Amino acid sequence: MNRPIFPALVLLVLSNALLAAERNGLPATDQRGAKVKTLDTRRTFPEISSRAQWETRAREIREHVLVSCGLWPMPEKTPLHAKVFDRVERDGYTIEKVHFQPLPGFYLAGNLYRPLGKGAGPFPAILNPHGHWRKGRLEDQALGSIAARCINFAKQGMVAFSYDMVGYNDTSQVPHTFANDPTNLLWNISLMGLQTWNSIRALDFLESLPDVDKKRLACTGESGGGTQTFMLGAIDPRMAVQAPIVMVSHSMQGGCLCENAPGLRLDYSNMEIAATSPNLRRVRPLTSNAVGAPSPNTSCKWLPDRGPNPPSACSDASAPVRRLASAFRPEYRRGRAAGRSASSKALRQGCRRPRRW
Repeated sequence: MNRPIFPALVLLVLSNALLAAERNGLPATDQRGAKVKTLDTRRTFPEISSRAQWETRAREIREHVLVSCGLWPMPEKTPLHAKVFDRVERDGYTIEKVHFQPLPGFYLAGNLYRPLGKGAGPFPAILNPHGHWRKGRLEDQALGSIAARCINFAKQGMVAFSYDMVGYNDTSQVPHTFANDPTNLLWNISLMGLQTWNSIRALDFLESLPDVDKKRLACTGESGGGTQTFMLGAIDPRMAVQAPIVMVSHSMQGGCLCENAPGLRLDYSNMEIAATSPNLRRVRPLTSNAVGAPSPNTSCKWLPDRGPNPPSACSDASAPVRRLASAFRPEYRRGRAAGRSASSKALRQGCRRPRRW
C-alpha cells in the first residue's frame, strides 16, 4: 500500500537537496574532475595577510596532518620499556645502543651519543632521523654520515639520538613497504603514520633521560629525515629548534611511502607544514637548507628574508611568506640558513641559548 509513496518521497528529498545546493551556490565545475595533484605538482605558498589568519590555517594544517597520519585522536602513550646498553667511550663522547617500544611489542632501535667530560648536564638533545641512505642511521661516507653528525653534536655538548626508519637496520619487524594497500590506507594506517609516531616516542625517550634539558629539544634530518623533522615539528610543541635538510620544497613533495600519508597534501604543501607551529603563542626557529633539494631554488621562492636575489632566479612567490614573517618576531626571520653549516650553527645557538619565544 505504501510502495507508490516511497519513490515520490525520495524524489521530493532529492529535489529539495538540489534546490538548497543551488541557493548556496555550486562550483562552476565539478571539483572531482579537476587536474589530479601528484607529488610533483608545483605548489605556492598561500597569501597570508595577518597573524590571526595564519594561526587559524596553522591549526587546520596541524589537525589535518594528525588525521592523515592516523594519529587523531592521538594513540595512548604506553610504557617505552627503554633499554640503553653497551656503552663505548671515545674522545669527548660516548655511544650506546638503544631500543624501546613505541607500541607494545613493536621495537625501535638507535644509537645514543652523549658528551664526555663536560659535566653531568642537563644537556640540549637532538633527534636525528635519517634519510634514504642504503645503510640508514649507520651510513658513513663522504657524502654523508649520520654517526659523524651525532659525534659532532656530542663533542659540542649535546645529546644526540639517531634512530631507524621502519624496515631499516635493527627496526625490521615490518618492511619499509608497510601498510601499502587500499584497505590500510582507507583507514589512515600508513608507513608515514607509523614513522611519525616513532618520532614522537623518540622525543619521549630523549625527554625521559636524566641528563637532558627538556626545554632544549631539537630535531634535524635530511631527505626522508627532513620530512620527519618538519612533520614532528608541525604536531609536537616540545622542540625548541627544528632543521629539516631538504624536502621543504615547492615542487617534489617526497617520493617514498614514508613521506606520503593518505590525503596529506591535497590542500597543503611541505612549505606550509614546515612553517606550522603547534604552540601558537610563540614561533620556534625553523632553519631549512634547500641546497640539493628536489627544487634547488625553493629557498628563494618561499623562505623569507634570504636577501636580494636576481629576478631570473626568483619569482614573487616569496612575497606571501615575507608578509607572513613580518607578522612575527625577529627570531623567525633569523631562523634560516643557506647550507648545512648554517643549519648546524642554528641548532647550536637555539639549543644553547634559551630564548623567550
